[in-house]
Amino acid sequence: MCGRYSATNPARLRAAFPRFRFGGNAANQPPRYNIAPAQPVLAVRNDGANAVEEMVWGLVPAWSRDPNIGSKLINARAETLAEKPAFREALRRRRCALLADGFYEWRAKRPVRFTLADERPFAFAGLWEPSAGGGATCTIVTCEANALVRPVHGRMPVILADEALEPWLATTELAPADVARLLQPYDPAAMRARDASTRLNDARYDNADVLQPGDPVQTTLGF
Repeated sequence: MCGRYSATNPARLRAAFPRFRFGGNAANQPPRYNIAPAQPVLAVRNDGANAVEEMVWGLVPAWSRDPNIGSKLINARAETLAEKPAFREALRRRRCALLADGFYEWRAKRPVRFTLADERPFAFAGLWEPSAGGGATCTIVTCEANALVRPVHGRMPVILADEALEPWLATTELAPADVARLLQPYDPAAMRARDASTRLNDARYDNADVLQPGDPVQTTLGF
Protein backbone atom coordinates (compact mmCIF):
# COMPACT_ATOMS: atom_id res chain seq x y z
CA MET A 1 0.00 0.00 0.00
CA CYS A 2 0.94 3.65 -0.11
CA GLY A 3 -0.33 5.73 2.80
CA ARG A 4 2.03 8.72 2.80
CA TYR A 5 4.12 10.55 0.24
CA SER A 6 5.83 13.88 -0.44
CA ALA A 7 6.15 16.73 -2.91
CA THR A 8 8.89 18.75 -1.26
CA ASN A 9 9.98 21.19 -4.00
CA PRO A 10 7.16 22.92 -5.90
CA ALA A 11 9.51 24.69 -8.32
CA ARG A 12 11.27 21.47 -9.23
CA LEU A 13 7.91 19.75 -9.61
CA ARG A 14 6.77 22.33 -12.14
CA ALA A 15 10.07 22.11 -14.04
CA ALA A 16 9.84 18.31 -14.22
CA PHE A 17 6.46 18.44 -15.98
CA PRO A 18 6.59 21.30 -18.51
CA ARG A 19 3.65 19.87 -20.44
CA PHE A 20 1.33 20.43 -17.46
CA ARG A 21 -0.32 23.74 -16.55
CA PHE A 22 -0.05 24.69 -12.88
CA GLY A 23 -2.83 27.19 -12.23
CA GLY A 24 -4.94 28.27 -9.27
CA ASN A 25 -4.09 26.53 -6.01
CA ALA A 26 -1.70 24.20 -7.83
CA ALA A 27 0.54 27.14 -8.69
CA ASN A 28 0.87 28.18 -5.04
CA GLN A 29 1.45 24.86 -3.32
CA PRO A 30 3.86 24.94 -0.37
CA PRO A 31 6.40 22.15 0.08
CA ARG A 32 4.69 19.01 1.35
CA TYR A 33 6.70 16.49 3.36
CA ASN A 34 3.99 14.24 4.82
CA ILE A 35 0.99 14.02 2.50
CA ALA A 36 -1.72 11.87 4.06
CA PRO A 37 -5.12 10.49 2.99
CA ALA A 38 -8.11 12.86 2.99
CA GLN A 39 -5.80 15.78 2.17
CA PRO A 40 -5.63 17.78 -1.09
CA VAL A 41 -3.07 16.42 -3.55
CA LEU A 42 -1.81 17.60 -6.94
CA ALA A 43 -3.03 15.51 -9.85
CA VAL A 44 -3.76 15.63 -13.59
CA ARG A 45 -6.91 14.12 -15.12
CA ASN A 46 -6.90 12.25 -18.42
CA ASP A 47 -9.18 14.83 -20.04
CA GLY A 48 -6.60 16.25 -22.44
CA ALA A 49 -6.37 19.58 -20.63
CA ASN A 50 -3.02 18.80 -18.93
CA ALA A 51 -4.12 20.94 -15.99
CA VAL A 52 -2.71 20.27 -12.53
CA GLU A 53 -5.38 20.58 -9.88
CA GLU A 54 -6.10 19.68 -6.30
CA MET A 55 -7.96 16.44 -5.69
CA VAL A 56 -8.84 14.82 -2.37
CA TRP A 57 -6.89 11.63 -1.72
CA GLY A 58 -9.43 8.88 -1.08
CA LEU A 59 -11.64 7.89 -3.99
CA VAL A 60 -15.41 8.05 -3.55
CA PRO A 61 -17.26 6.22 -6.37
CA ALA A 62 -20.23 8.09 -7.80
CA TRP A 63 -22.60 5.30 -6.76
CA SER A 64 -21.43 5.11 -3.15
CA ARG A 65 -23.64 6.29 -0.31
CA ASP A 66 -20.98 5.60 2.32
CA PRO A 67 -19.48 8.97 3.38
CA ASN A 68 -16.46 7.19 4.84
CA ILE A 69 -15.59 5.00 1.87
CA GLY A 70 -12.87 7.40 0.70
CA SER A 71 -10.80 6.58 3.77
CA LYS A 72 -10.73 2.96 2.60
CA LEU A 73 -10.01 3.63 -1.07
CA ILE A 74 -6.68 5.45 -0.91
CA ASN A 75 -5.09 2.62 -2.93
CA ALA A 76 -6.27 0.37 -5.77
CA ARG A 77 -4.52 -2.89 -6.67
CA ALA A 78 -3.35 -2.90 -10.29
CA GLU A 79 -4.13 -6.58 -10.70
CA THR A 80 -7.86 -6.22 -9.95
CA LEU A 81 -8.78 -2.75 -11.26
CA ALA A 82 -10.92 -4.17 -14.06
CA GLU A 83 -12.81 -6.43 -11.63
CA LYS A 84 -13.61 -4.18 -8.68
CA PRO A 85 -16.83 -2.15 -8.96
CA ALA A 86 -15.18 0.80 -7.21
CA PHE A 87 -12.47 1.07 -9.87
CA ARG A 88 -13.70 -0.64 -13.03
CA GLU A 89 -15.36 2.37 -14.68
CA ALA A 90 -12.65 4.77 -13.53
CA LEU A 91 -10.02 2.58 -15.17
CA ARG A 92 -11.90 2.88 -18.45
CA ARG A 93 -12.61 6.61 -18.38
CA ARG A 94 -11.06 8.42 -15.41
CA ARG A 95 -7.34 7.88 -14.99
CA CYS A 96 -5.01 10.44 -13.46
CA ALA A 97 -1.41 11.06 -12.44
CA LEU A 98 -0.51 12.25 -8.94
CA LEU A 99 2.68 14.33 -8.70
CA ALA A 100 5.26 13.44 -6.06
CA ASP A 101 8.96 13.15 -5.28
CA GLY A 102 8.98 10.38 -2.67
CA PHE A 103 6.85 7.94 -0.71
CA TYR A 104 7.06 6.23 2.67
CA GLU A 105 6.58 2.73 3.99
CA TRP A 106 7.04 1.45 7.53
CA ARG A 107 9.12 -1.40 8.89
CA ALA A 108 9.05 -2.15 12.61
CA LYS A 109 7.06 1.08 13.06
CA ARG A 110 9.91 3.08 11.53
CA PRO A 111 9.47 4.91 8.25
CA VAL A 112 11.58 4.48 5.14
CA ARG A 113 11.58 7.08 2.37
CA PHE A 114 11.77 5.91 -1.23
CA THR A 115 12.75 8.25 -4.06
CA LEU A 116 14.18 8.03 -7.53
CA ALA A 117 17.97 7.74 -7.48
CA ASP A 118 18.40 11.29 -8.79
CA GLU A 119 15.55 12.53 -6.56
CA ARG A 120 13.67 14.06 -9.48
CA PRO A 121 9.87 14.30 -9.23
CA PHE A 122 7.67 11.61 -10.73
CA ALA A 123 4.01 10.66 -11.18
CA PHE A 124 1.96 7.92 -9.56
CA ALA A 125 -0.70 6.15 -11.60
CA GLY A 126 -4.11 7.01 -10.19
CA LEU A 127 -7.86 6.95 -10.78
CA TRP A 128 -10.29 9.76 -10.13
CA GLU A 129 -13.99 10.36 -9.61
CA PRO A 130 -15.88 13.67 -9.81
CA SER A 131 -17.19 15.15 -6.60
CA ALA A 132 -19.61 17.94 -5.75
CA GLY A 133 -18.66 21.41 -6.88
CA GLY A 134 -16.51 20.27 -9.80
CA GLY A 135 -13.74 18.79 -7.68
CA ALA A 136 -12.51 15.22 -7.64
CA THR A 137 -11.37 12.43 -5.37
CA CYS A 138 -8.58 10.04 -6.31
CA THR A 139 -6.73 6.87 -5.44
CA ILE A 140 -3.16 5.66 -6.05
CA VAL A 141 -2.69 2.43 -8.00
CA THR A 142 -0.34 -0.08 -6.38
CA CYS A 143 1.55 -3.10 -7.69
CA GLU A 144 3.83 -5.78 -6.32
CA ALA A 145 6.91 -4.29 -4.66
CA ASN A 146 10.22 -4.26 -6.48
CA ALA A 147 13.40 -5.64 -4.93
CA LEU A 148 14.19 -2.38 -3.12
CA VAL A 149 10.78 -1.90 -1.50
CA ARG A 150 10.02 -5.57 -0.81
CA PRO A 151 12.06 -5.87 2.43
CA VAL A 152 9.87 -3.11 3.88
CA HIS A 153 6.47 -3.77 2.27
CA GLY A 154 4.99 -6.20 -0.23
CA ARG A 155 3.26 -3.48 -2.27
CA MET A 156 4.38 -0.18 -3.76
CA PRO A 157 2.70 2.66 -5.67
CA VAL A 158 2.94 2.47 -9.44
CA ILE A 159 5.49 5.09 -10.51
CA LEU A 160 4.82 5.84 -14.15
CA ALA A 161 7.93 5.60 -16.30
CA ASP A 162 8.48 8.61 -18.57
CA GLU A 163 7.17 6.71 -21.58
CA ALA A 164 4.11 5.50 -19.65
CA LEU A 165 2.77 8.88 -18.55
CA GLU A 166 1.26 9.92 -21.89
CA PRO A 167 -0.59 6.65 -22.60
CA TRP A 168 -1.89 6.48 -19.02
CA LEU A 169 -3.36 9.97 -19.44
CA ALA A 170 -4.88 9.20 -22.86
CA THR A 171 -8.54 10.16 -23.17
CA THR A 172 -9.37 6.81 -24.76
CA GLU A 173 -9.93 3.46 -23.08
CA LEU A 174 -6.83 1.28 -22.63
CA ALA A 175 -6.65 -2.33 -23.75
CA PRO A 176 -6.04 -4.82 -20.88
CA ALA A 177 -2.58 -5.62 -22.27
CA ASP A 178 -1.66 -1.92 -22.21
CA VAL A 179 -2.89 -1.55 -18.64
CA ALA A 180 -0.73 -4.49 -17.56
CA ARG A 181 2.27 -3.08 -19.42
CA LEU A 182 1.99 0.38 -17.86
CA LEU A 183 1.33 -0.70 -14.27
CA GLN A 184 4.63 -2.40 -13.50
CA PRO A 185 7.00 -2.09 -10.51
CA TYR A 186 9.57 0.64 -11.09
CA ASP A 187 13.17 -0.36 -11.78
CA PRO A 188 14.78 -0.80 -8.32
CA ALA A 189 18.19 0.17 -9.71
CA ALA A 190 16.76 3.62 -10.50
CA MET A 191 15.54 4.18 -6.93
CA ARG A 192 17.02 4.69 -3.49
CA ALA A 193 15.82 4.20 0.09
CA ARG A 194 16.79 5.83 3.36
CA ASP A 195 15.58 6.16 6.91
CA ALA A 196 13.10 8.91 7.73
CA SER A 197 11.89 10.39 11.00
CA THR A 198 9.27 8.75 13.18
CA ARG A 199 7.62 12.18 13.27
CA LEU A 200 5.92 10.91 10.11
CA ASN A 201 3.76 8.72 12.35
CA ASP A 202 1.66 11.82 13.02
CA ALA A 203 -0.27 12.57 9.81
CA ARG A 204 -0.75 16.16 10.99
CA TYR A 205 2.99 16.83 11.12
CA ASP A 206 4.30 18.26 7.83
CA ASN A 207 7.75 19.76 8.22
CA ALA A 208 11.11 19.25 6.51
CA ASP A 209 12.67 17.51 9.51
CA VAL A 210 10.65 14.36 8.74
CA LEU A 211 13.25 13.67 6.04
CA GLN A 212 15.94 13.19 8.67
CA PRO A 213 16.04 10.16 11.00
CA GLY A 214 17.05 12.37 13.93
CA ASP A 215 14.90 10.81 16.62
CA PRO A 216 16.86 9.22 19.48
CA VAL A 217 14.77 6.06 19.15
CA GLN A 218 15.46 5.74 15.41
CA THR A 219 18.11 3.24 14.38
CA THR A 220 19.45 2.54 10.93
CA LEU A 221 17.47 0.16 8.76
CA GLY A 222 20.49 -0.83 6.73
CA PHE A 223 19.87 1.07 3.50
